[in-house]
Amino acid sequence: MVIMGGSKGENNVRKQKFITICIIIAVILIGGVVIWNYLSQLFTFDSMSDEDAIKSFKENKQVFIEAKDYILRNENADKILADSYDKQQKSLLQIFGTLKYRGIHKADKGAFVYFVRVSELGFTQGVIFSTSNNEPDSIYYTKLVKIEDGWYLYKAK
Repeated sequence: MVIMGGSKGENNVRKQKFITICIIIAVILIGGVVIWNYLSQLFTFDSMSDEDAIKSFKENKQVFIEAKDYILRNENADKILADSYDKQQKSLLQIFGTLKYRGIHKADKGAFVYFVRVSELGFTQGVIFSTSNNEPDSIYYTKLVKIEDGWYLYKAK
């Protein structure tokens, strides 16, 4: 006669192995969620409401003007990113540090200067300066709000 299922001792060992495997899987899953949340917060810049973005611009207008003048003066600086810029320029320190913008770049041969605050997963938000005072135009803009002469808040996809 063959006895199926094994002895009590074997059953206890199987239960302990099963519980251990379940605990390991749970720890890996929880650790993965925690790491994912941490990394997504680390690399995510929250978009602002239009009102807050315009208020922030107006409170820091001189900083934007200085940064705009800096990039327009420098023929070799078509793009300045938050992780590589001249730390001696106080306006850039404020733009990238305090105001949390990610980049500044010239477009259309210097006709426009873009201050990019958020740019991820097909969504972009920021401020545009128009050197000619003409309203910027792009099929990608989902919103364009005139802040004042030459300055616009934009959202794009």
